[in-house]
Amino acid sequence: PRLGDRSSGNGNSPSRGSAVPGSVPDVSPALWYTPPMYFDALTLAAIAAELRATVLDGRVQDVLPAGPLDIGLEIYAAHERHYVLLSADRHTPRVHLASAKLRRGVETDSPLLLRLRKDLEGAFLTDIRQPPFERVLELVFENVAVGEVKLIAECFERRANLVVVQAGLVRECAVRV
Repeated sequence: PRLGDRSSGNGNSPSRGSAVPGSVPDVSPALWYTPPMYFDALTLAAIAAELRATVLDGRVQDVLPAGPLDIGLEIYAAHERHYVLLSADRHTPRVHLASAKLRRGVETDSPLLLRLRKDLEGAFLTDIRQPPFERVLELVFENVAVGEVKLIAECFERRANLVVVQAGLVRECAVRV
C-alpha cells in the first residue's frame, strides 16, 4: 500500500485530515469553501477612506479590463503606482485597492472600457464621495480635454453596476437595465 492509502486496513494508514507529505487530505468541501465577503455601507466607507489616503489627487495612467464586469485603474499618486479594482459582478460587487498589478482578464473591450479609456486616461482623481449609509461610491475625475467625469460604483448584490456620468448625463454603464 502507498502512503496515504486508506484501503490497506492495516491500521497504519494516516488518520482523517492528517498532513502527510504526498497525501491528499480528506476534507469535505464545506471546510475549504470561503463565502464572499459581505460588502455593506460601513465596509465601503472604510474602503473610501483608504482610497482617499492613497490615490486621491493621483493621475490615471491606464484603464484595464480585469474581467467581463471588472475594471482596473492604474493610478499614480504619491510617487507610487496603485491599482484600484471596480467590479459590477452580481455575486461579488466590490471596489478595492489591489496588492499586485492588474492583468487583462478579457479578450474584447467593452463599451464601458472604451469610454473610460477615452475620458479617464490622463485625468486626475479629485474627489471620492459616498452618500451616508449607501453602498454607492462616486469617484470624481478631472480631465483637461473632457472636463469633470464621475465613475459611480453601485455595490448592490444582484443589481451591481458601474456608471460613467458626464455633465449630468449617463454616458455608459457596465450593465444595461
